[in-house]
Amino acid sequence: MTDLLLRAAATGESTVFKLAVSTGGCSGVFWRGNPKTGASPADNSDWPRNGALLKGTVHTVAGAHHLEVSEQVPAGGSTWQPVAGGKWMPADGGASNGGRWLHGREGSAAGRVGGRRDAVECRTLGGNVEGLG
Repeated sequence: MTDLLLRAAATGESTVFKLAVSTGGCSGVFWRGNPKTGASPADNSDWPRNGALLKGTVHTVAGAHHLEVSEQVPAGGSTWQPVAGGKWMPADGGASNGGRWLHGREGSAAGRVGGRRDAVECRTLGGNVEGLG
C-alpha cells in the first residue's frame, strides 16, 4: 500500500481508494480539511462510509499521505458523485483512531492496470464503476 501511495503522490495522477476504517467500530470517517493550509471542509453532509470509493490526488504533507478527494462512490452505490472542493482524507488515522483508512481495491478486474495488478485504479463506463455490483 505504501508503494501505491508513493507512486500516486509522485505522479500526481487521480487515484481511487476504498475507505475502510480498520479498527474502532466506526462506520466511516468525516472529511478532513486541507492539511497544507488548515482550511476546514465546507460541510460533512456527504461524509464517506466504510466501503466508499474515493478518487483524488495524493499529497505528502509533513511525511503523511493525504487524498484530496474530487469524487466518491458512496458505500453500496455504483455511480461516481462529485465532491465539493476542500475535502481531504488522510491515508491513516493512527492506531487510536481507526488505523489505516485508505485501502487498495485488491482482487477485482478493475484493479488491473497496464498488465499488472494495481490496488486502486478503476475505470468508469457511463458513470458506473466497472467491476462493482
